[in-house]
Amino acid sequence: MKPIDTSAQTPSAAVQAVLLDEIAGALQALWERRRPGDDAIHRARKELKRARTALRLLREAVGDEAYKRENAELRDAARPLGDARDATVALGLVRELLEHEKKPARRARLVELRRALHEERLRARDTLLRGSKLAGIELLLLEAGQRAEYWRVPRNAAPALRAGLERVYRKGRKALKRARSERSTASLHESRKQVKYLQQALAIVADSKSHRLKKLTKRAQAVAARLGDDHDLAALRARLAALPVRSKAQGKLIARVEVRRAKLQKSALKRARRLYSKKPAAFLGQVAVK
Repeated sequence: MKPIDTSAQTPSAAVQAVLLDEIAGALQALWERRRPGDDAIHRARKELKRARTALRLLREAVGDEAYKRENAELRDAARPLGDARDATVALGLVRELLEHEKKPARRARLVELRRALHEERLRARDTLLRGSKLAGIELLLLEAGQRAEYWRVPRNAAPALRAGLERVYRKGRKALKRARSERSTASLHESRKQVKYLQQALAIVADSKSHRLKKLTKRAQAVAARLGDDHDLAALRARLAALPVRSKAQGKLIARVEVRRAKLQKSALKRARRLYSKKPAAFLGQVAVK
């Protein structure tokens, strides 16, 4: 996240500034070139995720109607960028597997998948960059930024920000409980999203000089990274399973992916239990909100 000088701002205005800055950052990434590359698309997605985190913190201050409208707009703007990014990530994982795979039959399956993913990536980029889709995303972001700029957020909104942070933490605890119980791809991915929101929320509203905060942020980063890698592997597994003509080599590759996923999940959920060990009220008590 780019540093923002919020020293002279009220807490609510500082969070509003973060929201506007991230929307502007996403637009800048998409405008750098006529046809943004994979890095620019990824950067824009990250900016929009942080913008949605800031929006979550402002929910109590701006009201449910404004929150729901803007959250839906930012979500819809980010979704086509995700389609283009997912195939690129899967392609990178296949290339990594190919570097370490020696068995000819397994290499053949991976090469087949690499070819399919390359075509998928090209289709996704073509869908995004041709026609009016990219222009539509840019218009959504411009309008969202203009509306947010003119919000009249109460100056004394610290209680609302604390309520926003508590909501993020509470949803994360709930998502973790479900992930630990189900261990499904959907529940693990939802837990990852909520941990990421918590990590970003702490960076926005909490005292960065706090040793305890740094520890919490580092723990949230570690959990999000592991669950993110697990989600990418889950998507790769689904693509492997969808290849035509089942084979023993295909089954071996899927088994190898599952072993990696199991290790990631075990590590992530262990760290997540520590991250969410306190009840929401106790958690807020250890985080000094600006």
